[in-house]
Amino acid sequence: MRPWFQHLAAATILVVGMSVASTPASSQGPASAPAKTPPPATAPAKTTAPAKRPRAAVVRGEVLDLSCWLGRNLSGPLHQDCARKCLASGVPMGIITSDSTLWLLTQDHGRSMEPGSFSGTPDPYLQCRDWPSYIVEVSGLGSYKNGVHVVEVSRAKIISKPVATP
Repeated sequence: MRPWFQHLAAATILVVGMSVASTPASSQGPASAPAKTPPPATAPAKTTAPAKRPRAAVVRGEVLDLSCWLGRNLSGPLHQDCARKCLASGVPMGIITSDSTLWLLTQDHGRSMEPGSFSGTPDPYLQCRDWPSYIVEVSGLGSYKNGVHVVEVSRAKIISKPVATP
């Protein structure tokens, strides 16, 4: 399995794991067993709407490496070199929009399954890995599932490059 896919899978499992509701009492064993109650720190279960079918999406925002941004709130031009190294090593990538919506970026599924059929054409997902802290616009199939906004990148372009401040 590719290292970047392992990181993406781990991040997805983490996000999905955080959104799973607690187990219903009916599935906790025989009726004679005392019901287990969640610890007090557990948030109440939320109901989520079923996932919608992916549809065309255009997302504009700053390219982030999700490890540093989620774990340490690092982004921007001063973090660019670190983000570039993290993304090159396979850390999941995202975009934060001006309204603070976080989008997980994924590679176009067709390109992943048949990379030879795209030979000679730059991969826009891989291009984004070289653009941490840039403001970009990506387009592709977008979806929202289990609290996660996802766009399957089929096109990407730079809107503006980062400007370091002293």
